[in-house]
Amino acid sequence: KGAVQTHFYPYVDNKIKKTQPAPPMSERANGTYIADHLTDETISTIKKFKSDPFFVVMSHYAVHTPIEAPKKLVRPYRKKRAYLKKLGLLKNRFVRDHGAKYRTSQDNVNYG
Repeated sequence: KGAVQTHFYPYVDNKIKKTQPAPPMSERANGTYIADHLTDETISTIKKFKSDPFFVVMSHYAVHTPIEAPKKLVRPYRKKRAYLKKLGLLKNRFVRDHGAKYRTSQDNVNYG
């Protein structure tokens, strides 16, 4: 539990049959990226309790599936990937060792 179906508000993908409630946070405009939303909520909490002792743990969802990012952040990596592909540098991204296949490079631009 605790996973989101999409990293964009309202964090629920209606195409997925298994519904999981979105995390309990303030409402935002549709399409708000969850990392930005969590950061804003954390800053708000810090400001609210700045005179009192408190402890904050902020863990971003972005490192978990689904691997998604805002288009403006992904765009430069798409261009780099296309250039590397044009140069033929995205070949042989896997190696075999004792029958197992291993990825030697990550080319999912959302990881950028």
